[in-house]
Formats: sequence, structure tokens, C-alpha cells
Amino acid sequence: MEVIKCRFGMRSKVAKRIQNETPEEVRIFVRQYTDILVRINEIMQEKGHTQKDLADEMQKKLQRLTNG
Repeated sequence: MEVIKCRFGMRSKVAKRIQNETPEEVRIFVRQYTDILVRINEIMQEKGHTQKDLADEMQKKLQRLTNG
């Protein structure tokens, strides 16, 4: 289990309580979702693209799909 620390290096009681109350399947989902976002960001940086570039491309592809 990851430990969330505040800026002084002490564990945040609220964060620890929330983490302890979070179901394992939610933790797994969040971890995988975060991994995907990190990888997308790495690829975009490698290619020199911005989030706007990605959004524009996604919009173009969506328009192509909806317009046939």
C-alpha cells in the first residue's frame, strides 16, 4: 500500500483513513488509470505534442466516425 505524506514527511491521517476505506478494486483501477495517463504523457512528450494536439486529433477522428 502506498503511503501519502504531507510536505513535512508525516503521514496525513485523512489520506490514510481514505486509503484504508478504499476497496482494493478501486485502488487497482486508479493505479492502472494513472499508469495509462503517464504513458500517454510520455508518448506525447517524445513526439513533441501537446494536450491540445491530442484533443484536436481525437476530435477529427470522432468526426470521421460520426460522419461515416
